[in-house]
Amino acid sequence: MLETVDRLTRLSESLLALSRADAGHVQLQREDNPLVRLAKEASSVVEVLAEEKQQQIDIEGDANLVVSVDRLILRQAIVNLLDNAIKYSPSGSQIQPAS
Repeated sequence: MLETVDRLTRLSESLLALSRADAGHVQLQREDNPLVRLAKEASSVVEVLAEEKQQQIDIEGDANLVVSVDRLILRQAIVNLLDNAIKYSPSGSQIQPAS
């Protein structure tokens, strides 16, 4: 139960941070970032959750694709998406972004 509470606390904090950024209450630090690398970093954050459900996260894409974003905000948004994918996908499934 403590793990679930901790996970929900982190999720709500990250959603609040994203909401503040969306509302313009956070000054974004935009810089060029390789998108695939950011997605792989995010997947490593939730990898343990996927392993608990015998799920596999596959991040593929053009390694040369660069986006101008606030690295931490986008990474957190991807973590949230992957967390939802893990939560709502059946055990043993493969999670991969649509191309």
